[in-house]
Amino acid sequence: MTAGWWTDWDGFPTLRATHEIKMTTWIMQNANNSPEIKAEFETRMHTIRTGEATGNWRAF
Repeated sequence: MTAGWWTDWDGFPTLRATHEIKMTTWIMQNANNSPEIKAEFETRMHTIRTGEATGNWRAF
């Protein structure tokens, strides 16, 4: 097996989308705690809705 074989798997896009939604719903619950978290939630929702790359997400 080569490194990164899971990203070549047909189910990977679904797995990735599920994980992204999970991370976004967690941050959604905390959006009112600070302006930075709210802005990050809005960024994530935008990328999910538009299909843009999620590389610009910040960790919380």
